[in-house]
Amino acid sequence: MTIFELKEKIEETKSDIKSLEREIKRNRESLEPRATDVSKEKVSGGSNSRTIDDVMSIILEAEKCIQRCQNKLDDYYIEVREKEEIFNKYNDKDKQLYIDKKIYKLNNAQLEIKYGIGKRGINKKISKMEKNSK
Repeated sequence: MTIFELKEKIEETKSDIKSLEREIKRNRESLEPRATDVSKEKVSGGSNSRTIDDVMSIILEAEKCIQRCQNKLDDYYIEVREKEEIFNKYNDKDKQLYIDKKIYKLNNAQLEIKYGIGKRGINKKISKMEKNSK
């Protein structure tokens, strides 16, 4: 995975964590006692309410998921740091070439004009950077 793909994964994982935290908050709020409006008409019928055990198991499962996401985040950060160290070994022109090719999706013809090197040279530099970052 490239640095940029890893950073996208990091953002996705952070979003997952926030979503799980909101779910936990909603479930904890559902456990809090609420006042009942006795003026309303009582309706008989089946109950769709969850038990405290059900809610607590949902909360515990969400907390386990958050912990797994945190572990994934730690792994992603370590991998990004390692790849950035490799990436920083290259000069600015090679870095910019890689970014233009992979992020901005410029084609080889555009890169040849911008950097003044041939298609073969471009592909050689890109593959060298990708090979060293794996």
